[in-house]
Amino acid sequence: MQAREQLPLNAQIAKKRDIKTATMQQLLTGKQRLAGFGEGKGMKASELGEIPEDWEVCKLKAICSMKSGMTITAEAISDNADYPCYGGNGLRGFTKQYTHEGHYALIGRQGALCGNIISVTGKFFASEHAIVVTPTLNTNIKWLAFVLDDMNLNQYSESSAQPGLSVEKLLEFQIIVPLKEEQGAIAGVLSAMDEDIAALEQRLAKTKAMKQGMMQELLTGRTRLAVGLPEVSPDELYEQTKRENFVHSSRLEGIDIPSKQTPASLADVLKKYSVD
Repeated sequence: MQAREQLPLNAQIAKKRDIKTATMQQLLTGKQRLAGFGEGKGMKASELGEIPEDWEVCKLKAICSMKSGMTITAEAISDNADYPCYGGNGLRGFTKQYTHEGHYALIGRQGALCGNIISVTGKFFASEHAIVVTPTLNTNIKWLAFVLDDMNLNQYSESSAQPGLSVEKLLEFQIIVPLKEEQGAIAGVLSAMDEDIAALEQRLAKTKAMKQGMMQELLTGRTRLAVGLPEVSPDELYEQTKRENFVHSSRLEGIDIPSKQTPASLADVLKKYSVD
């Protein structure tokens, strides 16, 4: 049986993203239920359309709180401090202090990427351009982060010189909410998909870096390909070995003599820059 041809990495990433988007639409709306949930349950009418009869419609303010972060100066942010600092467009850098510790979702409040969602864990600093989302006890924050991401909050940014989101308006939005156990199961499935996509993206980045390194080797002449070269005779090999030994011994004495570079085969170059 002929093996199926593997798609290029960028095509694999695009395909997995499409699958995740479709899965989110099914799971977050209750159109598809995970094993162990909703058995024997039907659908019911709601303000947001048909939903599973064991789900509820709630305003965001009923399942979480939202508050902007704290002001921080650019001088207080660096590349080598202890705690990540997040702003309206994501990670800004690192700082010596933190404002929060635990599991949260962040919403970009201002900037070109306002409405973007980031899940954060541990100690971090949230600037005034990020909205910190704190879940209630019956809310899984990872599930809520996926819900917020699916809402495409950027479409609600208020028109101004600097696009921005209103916390008060966000808290009034209605969403459909399953029980916390099912929230966690949904978040687990979608998080696993994100991990698969991230792994492929890392491979793609490594492939690009390897290709760039191989191009530098070949285009600068640091590595020469052995293409159509005649075989080396025993006498020539003997002379070449003597020269290499002389160059090596000279370097030990502090004398740098350029050595004649041995051409490499294309297979050798590809092996050197192979991707795991």
